[in-house]
Amino acid sequence: MVIDLIIPTYKPGDKFQESLKRLALQTRKPDRIILVNTEAEFFDEEMITPYDNVEVHHIKKEEFDHGKTRDYGASLAKEADILMFMTDDAIPKDKYMVENLIKAFDDPIVTAAYGRQMADPEKIILSIIQESLIILWKAELKQKRIWILWGSKHFSVQMYAVLIEDQSMMQWEASSIKQFLTRT
Repeated sequence: MVIDLIIPTYKPGDKFQESLKRLALQTRKPDRIILVNTEAEFFDEEMITPYDNVEVHHIKKEEFDHGKTRDYGASLAKEADILMFMTDDAIPKDKYMVENLIKAFDDPIVTAAYGRQMADPEKIILSIIQESLIILWKAELKQKRIWILWGSKHFSVQMYAVLIEDQSMMQWEASSIKQFLTRT
């Protein structure tokens, strides 16, 4: 299976460099790491030169949107079977992060999985994050209309085919929800 990792970045610094180092040590490395960076002037191209599987695509600050930026990254991953998403300040705890997260796909009905995120000790007061693993089952997606799906943008994987297949339905549903909320 081909795994592409999408990471939106903005002024990436030391934590991001540490993340890249740890990603390079994974027992199952992402095939490609696609960075969608906001503002080229704040990106040091030298930080990615040691890694042959990292590419960067720059956008302007006014183009950034949490969902659309990730969608743009996903659109660049046309060869991938699995899309993995992380934030630029997420640092893999150990060398088994990718391997353990994709184990969820050993079950053929699993389409997405979300892993544990440990709070940054510097930000622990600002946020309390619970351990979670949410699995979306294909059977539930096909049998029920699910209006809102929650998942962590910090650390997740999704099957590419399911994401693309359900994207137009989810956009339509999001539009319908927005129209409903503006009427009430």
